[in-house]
Amino acid sequence: MMLGKVEVNIVRDGTFSLDPGAAFGVVPRPIWSRIFNLNEAGRVKLGVNTLVASEGDLSAIIDGGLGNIHNEKFRKIFEISPNQDYVREVEQFTSCENVRLAVHSHFHFDHSGRTLQLENGRPIFRNAAIVAQRDEFNGYLHTNEITRGNYIHQGTYARGLLKTKLDGSRRINGWLSVLRTGGHTPGHEAIVIASGDREIIYPGDLFPTSFHLRPNFVTGIDSHPFQTLKIKKLLLRRAIRKRSLMIMNHDLQHPSVYVSGDPEKPSFEDGDL
Repeated sequence: MMLGKVEVNIVRDGTFSLDPGAAFGVVPRPIWSRIFNLNEAGRVKLGVNTLVASEGDLSAIIDGGLGNIHNEKFRKIFEISPNQDYVREVEQFTSCENVRLAVHSHFHFDHSGRTLQLENGRPIFRNAAIVAQRDEFNGYLHTNEITRGNYIHQGTYARGLLKTKLDGSRRINGWLSVLRTGGHTPGHEAIVIASGDREIIYPGDLFPTSFHLRPNFVTGIDSHPFQTLKIKKLLLRRAIRKRSLMIMNHDLQHPSVYVSGDPEKPSFEDGDL
């Protein structure tokens, strides 16, 4: 998809699975089971959709995918199956050297595996600044009994790479900005790519799938679900008003959508990516 001179592509980094309690929170099974089937382990299979955005020789990776950093026990628990051709697919659109920004909605293991860890002894995007909210860096480095299962510190924490710690919403460059949201994690943010009157919103795990477009459909692992509810309504109103393309980062069937109608119960159609 072209937004002015900015080219944007989805690159999927495989799949993993979650317990339905984590994926759907308090949403009753008769509702989510209309769309999702459980596998033999009683889990829901999810995708991992990242973005590559480029203007000339400047590229940004939006979220860091799964990667190959997980030990065998962790892989079995979450049934992790990363895309072994991920880097090659990224390089169809840009070189790894041209990736100067790695912007994260948050640092959970399925959003930072390619960007915060070493693979084969070196960072994949060695020229990229790691961008996230300061609170997210703190949450990643200082876990507790609730959060430690979501943040993985295997390998290394991108030592030697530039880290850009943000305090709130801000513009990164002429076409890339972030919106501090909180909710899913205290430092969660949405990423916006915009040019002219068109924009793409990457809302991270506020809207992991198209099923979660309903504001009250919140995952069971959100740190502050009422903040999630509030910000989801704001983002939905914006997306409907501006006809923003929204990226569903864990949706296998509908990776990008346009939303319409009532923000309390929105409709959607497949998008351009």
